[in-house]
Amino acid sequence: MTEQMTPFSLILTTNELLWLAGYFGISRLALPMPLASTTDERIKVGQKKLVERGLIRRDPGKSWQVDQLVGFLLHSLANVERYTRLRIYSPTKDVQISGLYTLQGLYLLDACTSEEVEFIFLPDKNKLIDEIFNKYFQEHHFNGKEGYSLIQPVELTRAALLYPNAAREILFRVHRNKPQIDSTIRWLDSVQKVYQFDRVATDPDRGNQLLLLETEVGFWFGTTDSNSEWVQFLPGSDTIIRNKLDEYI
Repeated sequence: MTEQMTPFSLILTTNELLWLAGYFGISRLALPMPLASTTDERIKVGQKKLVERGLIRRDPGKSWQVDQLVGFLLHSLANVERYTRLRIYSPTKDVQISGLYTLQGLYLLDACTSEEVEFIFLPDKNKLIDEIFNKYFQEHHFNGKEGYSLIQPVELTRAALLYPNAAREILFRVHRNKPQIDSTIRWLDSVQKVYQFDRVATDPDRGNQLLLLETEVGFWFGTTDSNSEWVQFLPGSDTIIRNKLDEYI
Protein backbone atom coordinates (compact mmCIF):
# COMPACT_ATOMS: atom_id res chain seq x y z
CA MET A 1 0.00 0.00 0.00
CA THR A 2 1.54 3.28 -1.12
CA GLU A 3 1.02 6.94 -0.41
CA GLN A 4 -0.96 7.13 -3.68
CA MET A 5 -3.63 4.76 -2.36
CA THR A 6 -7.18 6.06 -2.08
CA PRO A 7 -8.57 6.04 1.48
CA PHE A 8 -11.17 3.31 1.96
CA SER A 9 -13.25 1.88 4.78
CA LEU A 10 -14.25 -1.53 6.07
CA ILE A 11 -17.09 -2.07 8.53
CA LEU A 12 -17.08 -5.11 10.79
CA THR A 13 -19.80 -5.87 13.31
CA THR A 14 -18.88 -6.83 16.84
CA ASN A 15 -20.18 -10.35 16.14
CA GLU A 16 -17.88 -10.64 13.12
CA LEU A 17 -14.92 -9.39 15.16
CA LEU A 18 -15.70 -11.92 17.90
CA TRP A 19 -15.65 -14.80 15.39
CA LEU A 20 -12.43 -13.55 13.78
CA ALA A 21 -10.67 -13.09 17.13
CA GLY A 22 -11.70 -16.60 18.17
CA TYR A 23 -10.60 -18.12 14.87
CA PHE A 24 -7.15 -16.52 15.08
CA GLY A 25 -6.83 -17.27 18.80
CA ILE A 26 -6.59 -13.57 19.65
CA SER A 27 -7.43 -12.69 23.25
CA ARG A 28 -7.01 -8.91 22.98
CA LEU A 29 -7.72 -6.44 20.20
CA ALA A 30 -6.44 -2.89 20.64
CA LEU A 31 -9.82 -1.24 20.18
CA PRO A 32 -10.78 1.96 22.01
CA MET A 33 -13.84 0.30 23.52
CA PRO A 34 -14.21 -3.37 24.51
CA LEU A 35 -16.18 -5.82 22.41
CA ALA A 36 -19.37 -7.33 23.72
CA SER A 37 -19.14 -10.54 25.72
CA THR A 38 -18.58 -13.65 23.62
CA THR A 39 -21.53 -16.02 23.30
CA ASP A 40 -22.06 -19.01 21.01
CA GLU A 41 -25.00 -17.22 19.38
CA ARG A 42 -22.95 -14.09 18.64
CA ILE A 43 -20.16 -16.18 17.11
CA LYS A 44 -22.62 -18.09 14.91
CA VAL A 45 -24.19 -14.84 13.71
CA GLY A 46 -20.74 -13.36 13.03
CA GLN A 47 -19.63 -16.38 11.02
CA LYS A 48 -22.82 -16.34 8.95
CA LYS A 49 -22.41 -12.65 8.11
CA LEU A 50 -18.74 -13.03 7.18
CA VAL A 51 -19.62 -15.88 4.80
CA GLU A 52 -22.44 -13.85 3.24
CA ARG A 53 -20.06 -10.93 2.66
CA GLY A 54 -17.37 -13.14 1.15
CA LEU A 55 -14.87 -12.22 3.84
CA ILE A 56 -14.36 -15.86 4.84
CA ARG A 57 -14.85 -19.08 2.89
CA ARG A 58 -14.06 -22.75 3.32
CA ASP A 59 -13.47 -25.32 0.63
CA PRO A 60 -14.63 -28.87 1.41
CA GLY A 61 -12.18 -30.61 3.73
CA LYS A 62 -10.12 -27.46 4.30
CA SER A 63 -9.86 -24.81 7.02
CA TRP A 64 -11.43 -21.37 6.78
CA GLN A 65 -9.81 -18.88 4.40
CA VAL A 66 -9.97 -15.28 5.63
CA ASP A 67 -9.83 -12.23 3.38
CA GLN A 68 -6.23 -10.92 3.35
CA LEU A 69 -7.12 -7.37 4.41
CA VAL A 70 -9.27 -8.65 7.27
CA GLY A 71 -6.50 -10.99 8.41
CA PHE A 72 -3.93 -8.16 8.25
CA LEU A 73 -6.25 -5.92 10.29
CA LEU A 74 -6.90 -8.50 13.02
CA HIS A 75 -3.25 -9.45 13.44
CA SER A 76 -2.21 -5.79 13.46
CA LEU A 77 -4.73 -4.87 16.15
CA ALA A 78 -3.60 -7.86 18.20
CA ASN A 79 0.01 -6.63 18.18
CA VAL A 80 -0.39 -2.86 18.57
CA GLU A 81 1.64 -1.60 21.52
CA ARG A 82 0.48 2.02 21.44
CA TYR A 83 -2.32 3.95 19.81
CA THR A 84 -4.33 7.11 20.40
CA ARG A 85 -7.89 7.00 21.69
CA LEU A 86 -10.24 9.88 20.91
CA ARG A 87 -13.32 10.49 23.03
CA ILE A 88 -15.77 13.22 22.04
CA TYR A 89 -18.14 14.67 24.62
CA SER A 90 -21.14 16.84 23.81
CA PRO A 91 -24.34 17.72 25.69
CA THR A 92 -26.68 16.14 23.12
CA LYS A 93 -24.99 12.87 22.08
CA ASP A 94 -23.54 9.78 23.65
CA VAL A 95 -19.77 9.75 23.91
CA GLN A 96 -18.18 9.07 20.51
CA ILE A 97 -15.08 6.86 20.62
CA SER A 98 -12.41 6.36 17.97
CA GLY A 99 -8.90 4.93 17.73
CA LEU A 100 -5.97 6.28 15.72
CA TYR A 101 -3.20 3.86 14.68
CA THR A 102 -0.02 3.41 12.69
CA LEU A 103 0.07 -0.10 11.21
CA GLN A 104 3.23 -0.98 9.29
CA GLY A 105 3.35 2.39 7.55
CA LEU A 106 -0.42 2.54 7.06
CA TYR A 107 -2.65 4.85 9.10
CA LEU A 108 -5.99 3.77 10.49
CA LEU A 109 -8.95 5.53 12.07
CA ASP A 110 -11.70 3.44 13.61
CA ALA A 111 -15.08 4.68 14.80
CA CYS A 112 -16.74 2.41 17.36
CA THR A 113 -20.32 1.80 18.41
CA SER A 114 -21.69 -1.03 20.52
CA GLU A 115 -22.71 -2.90 17.33
CA GLU A 116 -19.95 -2.25 14.79
CA VAL A 117 -16.58 -0.70 14.06
CA GLU A 118 -15.81 1.29 10.91
CA PHE A 119 -12.12 1.05 9.96
CA ILE A 120 -10.86 3.80 7.65
CA PHE A 121 -7.50 3.06 5.99
CA LEU A 122 -5.35 6.08 5.08
CA PRO A 123 -1.95 6.38 3.37
CA ASP A 124 -0.27 8.95 5.64
CA LYS A 125 -0.68 11.02 8.79
CA ASN A 126 -1.82 14.13 6.92
CA LYS A 127 -4.72 12.15 5.43
CA LEU A 128 -5.53 10.85 8.92
CA ILE A 129 -5.70 14.39 10.29
CA ASP A 130 -7.81 15.44 7.27
CA GLU A 131 -10.21 12.61 8.11
CA ILE A 132 -10.46 13.74 11.75
CA PHE A 133 -11.32 17.28 10.61
CA ASN A 134 -13.82 16.09 7.99
CA LYS A 135 -15.49 13.53 10.23
CA TYR A 136 -15.66 15.38 13.54
CA PHE A 137 -14.69 19.05 13.46
CA GLN A 138 -16.71 22.01 12.28
CA GLU A 139 -15.23 24.62 9.96
CA HIS A 140 -14.43 27.79 11.87
CA HIS A 141 -13.40 31.31 11.03
CA PHE A 142 -11.35 31.55 14.16
CA ASN A 143 -11.15 34.78 16.16
CA GLY A 144 -10.31 33.62 19.68
CA LYS A 145 -7.75 35.80 21.45
CA GLU A 146 -7.14 35.04 25.12
CA GLY A 147 -6.17 31.92 27.02
CA TYR A 148 -7.80 30.41 30.11
CA SER A 149 -6.67 28.21 32.98
CA LEU A 150 -8.78 25.32 34.26
CA ILE A 151 -8.27 22.94 37.15
CA GLN A 152 -8.79 19.23 36.43
CA PRO A 153 -10.00 20.12 32.92
CA VAL A 154 -11.12 16.65 31.83
CA GLU A 155 -13.68 16.45 34.63
CA LEU A 156 -14.53 20.16 34.65
CA THR A 157 -15.21 20.54 30.93
CA ARG A 158 -17.35 17.40 30.82
CA ALA A 159 -19.30 18.71 33.82
CA ALA A 160 -19.73 22.07 32.08
CA LEU A 161 -21.46 20.39 29.14
CA LEU A 162 -24.00 18.57 31.30
CA TYR A 163 -24.07 20.44 34.62
CA PRO A 164 -23.01 24.06 33.97
CA ASN A 165 -24.07 25.34 37.40
CA ALA A 166 -21.88 22.76 39.16
CA ALA A 167 -18.92 23.71 36.96
CA ARG A 168 -19.39 27.39 37.83
CA GLU A 169 -19.45 26.61 41.54
CA ILE A 170 -16.18 24.68 41.24
CA LEU A 171 -14.54 27.61 39.46
CA PHE A 172 -15.73 30.09 42.08
CA ARG A 173 -14.22 27.94 44.83
CA VAL A 174 -10.82 27.18 43.33
CA HIS A 175 -9.94 29.69 40.61
CA ARG A 176 -6.60 31.33 41.34
CA ASN A 177 -7.29 34.55 39.41
CA LYS A 178 -10.52 35.99 40.83
CA PRO A 179 -10.68 39.05 38.50
CA GLN A 180 -10.78 36.76 35.45
CA ILE A 181 -13.32 34.28 36.76
CA ASP A 182 -16.37 35.86 35.05
CA SER A 183 -14.55 35.76 31.70
CA THR A 184 -13.53 32.15 32.28
CA ILE A 185 -17.09 31.11 33.13
CA ARG A 186 -18.49 32.81 30.01
CA TRP A 187 -15.90 31.02 27.90
CA LEU A 188 -16.58 27.65 29.57
CA ASP A 189 -20.32 28.13 28.99
CA SER A 190 -19.59 28.54 25.26
CA VAL A 191 -17.87 25.14 24.94
CA GLN A 192 -19.90 22.88 22.66
CA LYS A 193 -17.68 19.80 22.45
CA VAL A 194 -14.69 18.34 24.26
CA TYR A 195 -12.18 16.24 22.31
CA GLN A 196 -10.00 14.12 24.59
CA PHE A 197 -6.96 12.43 23.01
CA ASP A 198 -5.21 9.77 25.13
CA ARG A 199 -2.08 7.83 24.29
CA VAL A 200 -3.00 4.26 25.18
CA ALA A 201 -0.31 1.66 25.79
CA THR A 202 -0.28 -2.00 26.68
CA ASP A 203 1.86 -1.00 29.66
CA PRO A 204 0.65 1.33 32.45
CA ASP A 205 2.51 4.40 31.09
CA ARG A 206 -0.10 6.43 29.25
CA GLY A 207 1.50 9.85 28.97
CA ASN A 208 -0.29 13.18 28.93
CA GLN A 209 -3.65 13.99 27.36
CA LEU A 210 -4.34 16.47 24.58
CA LEU A 211 -7.64 18.31 25.03
CA LEU A 212 -9.43 20.38 22.39
CA LEU A 213 -12.38 22.53 23.42
CA GLU A 214 -14.66 23.61 20.58
CA THR A 215 -16.82 26.75 20.72
CA GLU A 216 -18.77 28.63 18.05
CA VAL A 217 -15.65 30.60 17.11
CA GLY A 218 -13.08 27.81 17.12
CA PHE A 219 -10.76 25.72 19.26
CA TRP A 220 -8.72 26.07 22.40
CA PHE A 221 -6.10 23.44 23.17
CA GLY A 222 -4.31 22.28 26.29
CA THR A 223 -2.17 19.36 27.45
CA THR A 224 -2.52 17.78 30.87
CA ASP A 225 0.56 17.50 33.03
CA SER A 226 0.93 14.92 35.81
CA ASN A 227 2.79 17.55 37.85
CA SER A 228 -0.07 20.07 37.89
CA GLU A 229 -3.86 20.00 38.24
CA TRP A 230 -4.09 23.24 36.23
CA VAL A 231 -4.01 23.36 32.43
CA GLN A 232 -3.58 26.45 30.29
CA PHE A 233 -5.86 26.51 27.23
CA LEU A 234 -4.73 28.62 24.30
CA PRO A 235 -6.66 29.63 21.18
CA GLY A 236 -5.62 27.83 18.03
CA SER A 237 -6.32 28.24 14.33
CA ASP A 238 -7.04 25.16 12.22
CA THR A 239 -3.36 25.14 11.22
CA ILE A 240 -2.22 25.18 14.85
CA ILE A 241 -4.64 22.39 15.75
CA ARG A 242 -3.38 20.31 12.83
CA ASN A 243 0.19 20.80 14.06
CA LYS A 244 -0.78 19.79 17.62
CA LEU A 245 -2.43 16.62 16.31
CA ASP A 246 0.62 15.85 14.18
CA GLU A 247 2.84 16.13 17.28
CA TYR A 248 0.54 14.06 19.48
CA ILE A 249 -0.60 11.15 17.30
